[in-house]
Amino acid sequence: MPRYNHDPSAVTTSLTVLPKDSYEFLCGRPKAFERTAKAGHQSYGVRIPLTVQGGPMNGKKTVFSMYLHSEGGAQMAKRFQIAVWGKTVNEKNEKEFDAFAVTEDWSFDTETGEVGSGWAAYEGMSVACDVDVEIIQNDKGEDVESQQWGTWVPVG
Repeated sequence: MPRYNHDPSAVTTSLTVLPKDSYEFLCGRPKAFERTAKAGHQSYGVRIPLTVQGGPMNGKKTVFSMYLHSEGGAQMAKRFQIAVWGKTVNEKNEKEFDAFAVTEDWSFDTETGEVGSGWAAYEGMSVACDVDVEIIQNDKGEDVESQQWGTWVPVG
């Protein structure tokens, strides 16, 4: 049987909270989620792992969660979707995206984490975003850093 060597110092146990800046990201495999929010309601959506491409944070990993249980969350998700699709978010491009989107499978299963082909197509695509950091209180009342996502823009 072969011998393997694991280096635990080569991995991180948490997501990176990126410093305020503009970053280009490579999208990983989307996964559906559902959880109970602090306010007690169910929230659900799709998470996309993101890897920074270039610059001093090159290779750092984070996640963008698209909350689809509310209109506001779905609007923010759509801005991301349009930018990953390669278009600037504006009325003309939104209409073009809508014509494309009705032909795709945007379903997702929060029990298995599986997503439809519309979501799955984002794996391997690139997008850029201006990010910032905000201090929030976690469930234990502790101050923690939280990633704040700005404007999503297409790459290329």
